[in-house]
Amino acid sequence: YFKNKEELYYALVGEAYHTFVHFMNQQEHEDESLFSSNLMKTPGWQQQLPILLQQVLSDFIKNILPDFDIRFVILMEGSRGTRYEHTGEQLIRLVKDHLLQHLDETGTKLPDNMCDILARQFLDGLLRIIKQHLNNKDARNTLLAHYLVFYVTGVAGVMGSGSGSDSNNQISILKTHTSSIQYPASSNR
Repeated sequence: YFKNKEELYYALVGEAYHTFVHFMNQQEHEDESLFSSNLMKTPGWQQQLPILLQQVLSDFIKNILPDFDIRFVILMEGSRGTRYEHTGEQLIRLVKDHLLQHLDETGTKLPDNMCDILARQFLDGLLRIIKQHLNNKDARNTLLAHYLVFYVTGVAGVMGSGSGSDSNNQISILKTHTSSIQYPASSNR
């Protein structure tokens, strides 16, 4: 039982905030095991990433992907005037720092503010998927998982572009491995 609406609000959006932070921290751990392996030391490692991500996709949906729902949308878009007012920028910074760390690890250089743009784009896509599938958890989580595979594969392609890999080859690999994705009937692609 909650004493008032404000306490209820904080309980709902606070849980969404902590879920996202935990997800990013868990990603950091998963990324460490994936990216610290010999995979990144192998020439053409970016070509193997979409295949690897597709192989772990169903496990990812069941065991790793949190249920991002309306609470996350409220947190990001409806927290003005609350203690969570600046959370959107904090989460953008969290994603941006995550990207910067991977770019640093691979020695990849990007134009100034590119990681900020990518982080904002990532969160915007996440919010759009949640809003489009508010009442269908399975469709939402499936599309979110595919979005993450697409996003991670694209970022990995960028990370590899600094080491002499062929970016057109990266695009064709991504098209090949995402063409088999079965989207829910109600999705807007």
